[in-house]
Amino acid sequence: MQAAIIVLILGTIFILAAFLIVSEYLFKRKWGIPRGKVTMFSEERKLIYTGVEIGLLVLFILTVFIMLVIVYQANSVLLPLFNSFVMTLFFALLSVVRAVEGWKENRSERMYYHEIATVVMCLVMSAFLGLISIIYF
Repeated sequence: MQAAIIVLILGTIFILAAFLIVSEYLFKRKWGIPRGKVTMFSEERKLIYTGVEIGLLVLFILTVFIMLVIVYQANSVLLPLFNSFVMTLFFALLSVVRAVEGWKENRSERMYYHEIATVVMCLVMSAFLGLISIIYF
C-alpha cells in the first residue's frame, strides 16, 4: 500500500512537470503562444459553448453523486480513486470543448494548443490512476 502511494505521488509529479514544460516553456516561450483566459461565463463566448460546459458540469455532479451512492452501498474503499478518475475525465472533456472553441473561433492565435496539452495531460493522468488502482488495489 505504501508503494502505491509513493508511485502515485511520484507519477503525478512527473506528469504535471512534463505538462508544465510543454505548456509554459515550449508553447509560451519558444513558440510565443499566449495562454487564453476562458471561463464558463466569459462575456465574449458564444452561448452554445457556455451551454455545453454547464451541461458537462451537471453531468459531472450527477456522475459523482451516483458513484458515491453505489460505492458507499458496496462498502468499497475505492471511492477516492473513482472520484479522481471521473474528475480528470471531466477536466479533459472541458478542455476538449475549449480547444474546439479556440480552434473554430480564433484559429490564428493558436491558443487551443494549451487546451490540447491539457487534454493529453488529463488522459495520461486518468490512465495512470486507472493503472495504479488495478495494480495496487
